[in-house]
Amino acid sequence: MTQLIFRLDELERNAIPLLGGAFGQVITGLGALGRIVFVPILAFFILKDGRTLYGRLITGLGGKHSNIVIEIYSDLRVLLAQYVRALVVLSMITFVCYGAFLSLTGAPYSVLLAGVAALCEIVPAIGPFIAALLI
Repeated sequence: MTQLIFRLDELERNAIPLLGGAFGQVITGLGALGRIVFVPILAFFILKDGRTLYGRLITGLGGKHSNIVIEIYSDLRVLLAQYVRALVVLSMITFVCYGAFLSLTGAPYSVLLAGVAALCEIVPAIGPFIAALLI
């Protein structure tokens, strides 16, 4: 009986740090997932409303930092435009490849499934995996 009580005490002492570490890992994973999902969405909106954002940044910061803001903004705009263009090209290639493969294998709804795979391709890293699971 005393050995059982000793084991329960040991379990209690070890469980709290273990649960704390697990909770920390879950929070870290959610943060990474949030970045993976929100980066393409934010990039699209920055490109879409870029002129308005640019004007507000320049007027809000004043003349002292305007040259730095102009340089950073122009670099960011070019980078985001290339990123979104690469995502669109990758999605189109995915659509064609999945569509051809699914049509050749005789899968039902091959065009619809290829479209779902192309849309999932926008989400980096986990999008193609989710598309493969859905198909």
